[in-house]
Amino acid sequence: MPLLLERSLRLGALLAALAPVPALAAGTAVVTDHSSGAGDTMTLAWLDDGSLRINADADNPDNYMLIQGDKVYAVSFEAGAPLVMEVGGMLKALGGLAQDGQGVDQPLPARIASVEPTGKTETVAGIEGRVYQITAADQDGAQKTVEAVLTNDARAAEMTRVFVTGLLSVFEQGRADDILTALPADGKGMLRYGNDYALASISDRAPAADQFKLPAPPMDLASMLKGMQ
Repeated sequence: MPLLLERSLRLGALLAALAPVPALAAGTAVVTDHSSGAGDTMTLAWLDDGSLRINADADNPDNYMLIQGDKVYAVSFEAGAPLVMEVGGMLKALGGLAQDGQGVDQPLPARIASVEPTGKTETVAGIEGRVYQITAADQDGAQKTVEAVLTNDARAAEMTRVFVTGLLSVFEQGRADDILTALPADGKGMLRYGNDYALASISDRAPAADQFKLPAPPMDLASMLKGMQ
């Protein structure tokens, strides 16, 4: 489960820095994650009500994260039995610690300092995009510049939007609008971010609705931890 949360939040941080949050449409996408050097894949599936399912571990497809409104569920199977934990409270607490400067990685940068076109184009997953240099600053003002490929492709924009919608409902961060207005109007979908993440495939075909049903009643992770103490 920690691997699932870690990969989901890492990708979410990138998508949240790159997209608006209008009405959604259903779809599925596969993203290649090279951030750990392993070239893992992450599968995203979403419905038009904004529900999002994230399969971050291809070797364990029964382990996934499900975001429904302001609820976040981590689902796994132990000896064939489903285990569902509501982890939204924990994620919000982590987001609060990040804003207070207590050493927790933030799911969003403090601000986008600049978005500069390079004049180059690049095709990723069969979709052509424009290459940009994006400089983001953290809470301490430290800046980092990364090359990204952005597109106005409707499918990629929907993928980016739905991930952002889910994360913002969890972390309740108020600076998203400032970040989003820094981005080009014709580049609201992310195809590649640095050498870490790249879109592998995407479809606007709606996933099966039963993928978004919890296999068991959820347990509250915060309550479990209190009980263990």
